Amino acid sequence: MRKKDSVYSRNDGLLYLGGCTEISRTWVADKGNGTYQNPVLYADYSDPDVCAAGDDFYMTASSFNCIPGLPILHSRDLVNWSLVNYALPVQEPKRVFR
Repeated sequence: MRKKDSVYSRNDGLLYLGGCTEISRTWVADKGNGTYQNPVLYADYSDPDVCAAGDDFYMTASSFNCIPGLPILHSRDLVNWSLVNYALPVQEPKRVFR
């Protein structure tokens, strides 16, 4: 571990402040060399469904009673996904579920 302006760095890709706790680490499945590591999505997307439209892939998953519901994700390679919208922005009937 080496010190640099009170931030400690180690070879494992983690940063430690004062050598105590992890500051940040983001999961990336794409290794950048044409390969990937599992899990592709480091999140809880239960019952995922994927469909293709040309060169694009879209995925949705069960969101149960969470609102906004039914997340819509987009990918061009089935590895790098981004959240683009939700199919259910509100839960109906609105007067009951505020």
